Amino acid sequence: MPGDWIAAVAASNKEVGRIRNRLVYAMRVTSKLTLEEYDDLTRASLKIKLADARSNDPVRRVGDSIFDFRHDPPTPRPNMHSHSPKTLAKDQRGGYALLSDHFYYFGDRAIALPAGMFAIFPQSQGHRSAANDEYVNDFMAWIEGLGFPLNTLIGRPIQPTNPIAGSGPSCVPSKIVTPVTPKSRCK
Repeated sequence: MPGDWIAAVAASNKEVGRIRNRLVYAMRVTSKLTLEEYDDLTRASLKIKLADARSNDPVRRVGDSIFDFRHDPPTPRPNMHSHSPKTLAKDQRGGYALLSDHFYYFGDRAIALPAGMFAIFPQSQGHRSAANDEYVNDFMAWIEGLGFPLNTLIGRPIQPTNPIAGSGPSCVPSKIVTPVTPKSRCK
């Protein structure tokens, strides 16, 4: 929901090495679109978000618009082998793309969390929501107090070992529900 915070740490696997269990990104949700609306938006005006595992651009290889909704059922973008018609239900179960005009992306320059805040993140793929209510204000004060510029790629996207096969490092997302309603919205 708009106003919620979403954050992810690098998963505990050998592929991520030195950034394991560090904060990869954090964003305050400012709007949400259906996945079909998001596909229309990315094709029209955010082409960098269109996933293409064949691209030389690391940002395009990890683009988050992974399905083409001009087809029924939607089809995976080029060479997105880890996403297929078989994984469609899981990949789309949330039904929405969450957008932000208030984010921090650390990527391969992921940062350590302060003591006691690692409890926000599940130790497996998934998310937590109301379970994190007690951390919201501390997390917001911490992340916003670090002095990093908003809406900037501070580090490069984390690259899979084999981007064509779609295997490699992953992040463990966690929803941090915040009582604050943002004043701005993505268009």
